[in-house]
Amino acid sequence: ADPGALLQRLYKDMGGLGSTTEGRYDTAYSALSAILRNNVLPPKHEAATYRALKMIPGVTLVRKADAAGRPAIGLARVAEGWLHQEVLLDPETYTYLGERSIAIKDHRIDGLDLKATIRKGTLQLLEVRLEAGIVDKPGQRP
Repeated sequence: ADPGALLQRLYKDMGGLGSTTEGRYDTAYSALSAILRNNVLPPKHEAATYRALKMIPGVTLVRKADAAGRPAIGLARVAEGWLHQEVLLDPETYTYLGERSIAIKDHRIDGLDLKATIRKGTLQLLEVRLEAGIVDKPGQRP
């Protein structure tokens, strides 16, 4: 439940994934986002995860975000200089709502199998959690 300890543990466990300072921050942001996305956490651990996200350099608070038509606040970070990523939270309960990523400038992809330009303003990702909970057996709904 200690956000500083959580972040330090992530940095330690990254190995070569965070070989540059910026890569380290991007990887930590992605890992904490995945923890929120893939788990239902006890409130004190969820809060520690949000606080750890906020401790990553470059993470800012977006007071008016959008989670597919639902009001949200976001913990946001610019990745790779062109992608604005947001972890979306309910503005009243701070419950995890999802994630969103938008291109903030044109970005050229020039790979072996793909050549394309992603235009500024293009939505790259929108994931919204509608419901989450703990159940007793597979197939049950919370």
